[in-house]
Amino acid sequence: MTSHLTRQEIIAMLPEHLRGKTIHFVGPEDDYDDEENADEIDPEFDQMKRPEKPEDKRKKLIEKDESFEPKEVRLTKHLREIRQFPPMHTGGAFHILKDERHALAMNDLKICLLDIQDHKLLATLEQENEDIATFAISPN
Repeated sequence: MTSHLTRQEIIAMLPEHLRGKTIHFVGPEDDYDDEENADEIDPEFDQMKRPEKPEDKRKKLIEKDESFEPKEVRLTKHLREIRQFPPMHTGGAFHILKDERHALAMNDLKICLLDIQDHKLLATLEQENEDIATFAISPN
């Protein structure tokens, strides 16, 4: 059973910082357009300057100098690939082994054996019939 609250009950339940403030209670059928007041429009609105049309500086330079052409514009630069780093860890379990040179990490539902110092992927372990969600290493 639902009960309807009165205005005084709602005001009594308000937090302290909202008490004494002007609160408008509206329903889903209320129309907000009726309450617009023409006095709220800035009286200096008609006196405001409109922004001037932006000037095209490039066009002015071209008109001034007929032979204007950009000198060697390079938008892309192709770099030679020296070394590729395959994804080794995509989130999930990550354990550094006791020798502190190797680590095991999750990579796309596979377990990867990594060489930390050489930044190499040494091996991957995966199941044929099931996906591996995580792994754990025993302390011994």
